[in-house]
Amino acid sequence: MDIPNRDTEAFWVPRVNTVAGITDEHVAKWGWRMDEQGWVNFPDWQMRIYRNKEEIYWIKPVHEQLKGYTKFANLPAEEKFALYHPKNIGKQEKQNVVKGDIRDFNFIKLLFNEYEFDTVFHLGALSEVKKCQPDPKLAFETNVMGTVNILEACRIYDVKAVAVSSSDKAYGSGQVPYLEDYAMDGKGIYEVSKSCTDLIARSYYSNYGVPVVVTRCSNLYGGADMNMSRIIPNTIRLALLGQSPTIWKGSEESTREFLYVEDAVDGYLSLIENIEKTKGEAFNIGSGEIVTIGKLVEMILSKMASHPYLSINYEEKDFPEISHQYLDSNKIKDYTGWTPKTKLDKGLEYCIKGYIDIL
Repeated sequence: MDIPNRDTEAFWVPRVNTVAGITDEHVAKWGWRMDEQGWVNFPDWQMRIYRNKEEIYWIKPVHEQLKGYTKFANLPAEEKFALYHPKNIGKQEKQNVVKGDIRDFNFIKLLFNEYEFDTVFHLGALSEVKKCQPDPKLAFETNVMGTVNILEACRIYDVKAVAVSSSDKAYGSGQVPYLEDYAMDGKGIYEVSKSCTDLIARSYYSNYGVPVVVTRCSNLYGGADMNMSRIIPNTIRLALLGQSPTIWKGSEESTREFLYVEDAVDGYLSLIENIEKTKGEAFNIGSGEIVTIGKLVEMILSKMASHPYLSINYEEKDFPEISHQYLDSNKIKDYTGWTPKTKLDKGLEYCIKGYIDIL
């Protein structure tokens, strides 16, 4: 059996057909680590293989679950995996990674025609404020027209459920905590692009009956996020290198709400699983924990061995940013029963461990 090259395969791409039949030789060849309990850790793929006598079990991350997969809702976040025996792997649909551009509507139509999707999670966006602000044309073409292209394909091909990722930034600088009936009032380029995305998505339900649900998540974090412009991964990266972390001047007292990625995935799945109730609606998804940026950086450093030797650098900020942002997430709890399970303190520990494995 061929094993993907861990140096060239994208770390987040699960390869279903390469999992069954993994042997000790594969473990040794590729340098994967097996602990005393028989767990083999795959930080590159976010998978683990469990060997129990002659049986090999595939444990699939919850964020790759699709409708019909087994879900262990009561497990803690770090153990929330769907369990499969190799004999069942062949019954699951293969997962394919197709490279393309959501700005290219012809490509999107070909993709939908080829794969006949019944459920779509639209997460694609230019998501960095610092990249959106100097290039509004690219930001709007990607975030706004890219969303139009995805939704138009969903309309044409009669997709049964669509989740569109908006953002807490879509509210602009209004009163906090944000409620779902607040106006979409972004001012910065990224904020406006998300305000538009949000309104456009719900218009496809109002005008065409496309079963769309919109998510407005707080700031996401997790141990495989390689966008080092974000405060959590970059602070951990710098600390691991023995370098001082950076905060934009004036941002240390800004308040934010951070949501662990596994909790966000559970939120998305709960909305799709209840699409008959949730379609046409927008839902805040947040952890309920509010923290200043300064406090967040201190929390991260306090969990790392390099903490006593590092100070925080403060740099001038050359882009607009809202000072205080956090959500009221009671609506999703009322509609689907979803609640966050990962506290920030524990989520940061998961992240640090994850980055130690990856970086």
